[in-house]
Amino acid sequence: MRPFLFLGIVFSSYGAVVKLALVGVPEYVALATAELSGDAGFELIERAAISQILKEHVLSETGMSGTELCKLFPHADIFALIDEKSMRTFNAKNGFLLTDIEHGGNAQKMVSDIRLAREKTSRPDSLLLGKLAYRDIGVPRRFKKQLPEAVLHVERLLLADQQIQLLERERLETVAAERALSGVTFQLPASMLLLSFEFEPGENSSLVTLLIQVHDLEQRKVAEQTINDIFKHPVNIRQGVEALRKKLLQVAAKKGDHK
Repeated sequence: MRPFLFLGIVFSSYGAVVKLALVGVPEYVALATAELSGDAGFELIERAAISQILKEHVLSETGMSGTELCKLFPHADIFALIDEKSMRTFNAKNGFLLTDIEHGGNAQKMVSDIRLAREKTSRPDSLLLGKLAYRDIGVPRRFKKQLPEAVLHVERLLLADQQIQLLERERLETVAAERALSGVTFQLPASMLLLSFEFEPGENSSLVTLLIQVHDLEQRKVAEQTINDIFKHPVNIRQGVEALRKKLLQVAAKKGDHK
C-alpha cells in the first residue's frame, strides 16, 4: 500500500485567489506540483495546517470521496485526488466532480486538467448534472462486469466539456438524507439535471444497448439518448455522448432563457 501525500496550493485566476489541495500518491503529487511551480500565479500554502488536519483524522489511502474531502478541507476551493491510474478534481464548495481522467503518470496532463477544473468553477453558465444508479435489464452475464466501466467512460466524456460538473450518487444520497433531517442544509440547484443509465440486450445476445435518460428535479424527462452496440463498437459511446452533450446544453440554454 502506497502512502498518500497532501499538498495545498493557492493560485490566482482572473484576480481571484483559488485554493487547491492536492491529495494522493506522493510521486504523482510531486510531479503535478513541479509542473505547477513554473506558473508565477501559484503559491504553496503552509504544509503545517494540512498536516494538522491529517493528524486529527484517521484517513485511508484509498476510497476517499468528494464528500469526505469537502469536510476535511472546508477552506479549499478545488481539490485533486490522484491515485495510481487516475486523477479526479472536485469543487470543494459543493462536492461536484469537475474532471476525471487517466493520467498515465503525465504531469502535463494532470495540470491541464487542474486548470480545466479552475475554469469550470469560474463559469457562470455551469451545467450541473447528478448521477443516479444504473440499471441492468437482462444484460448477458459476460458483459455485467463491464457495465461500471461503460458508465465511467460516459462520465469522463461528459466532464471533458467546460460547462459540465457532476454530482455523484453518494453525494446525492447525502444531500437527500441531510434535507430529510434538517431541511436547511445544502439544496440542489433548481437547474440541476439527473442522469439515469439503463443497460439492456441488443438485437442479439452479443449486443448491449445503453439508454441514458435525463430528468429535471421535478422528475420530468427532458432528454434521452440511446447508444447501440456499446461493447462491440466502443466508438458508438463517444458519438452517443456527443449527441447527448448537445441535447443537455440545449436544455440548459432553454432553462436560462426562462429565468
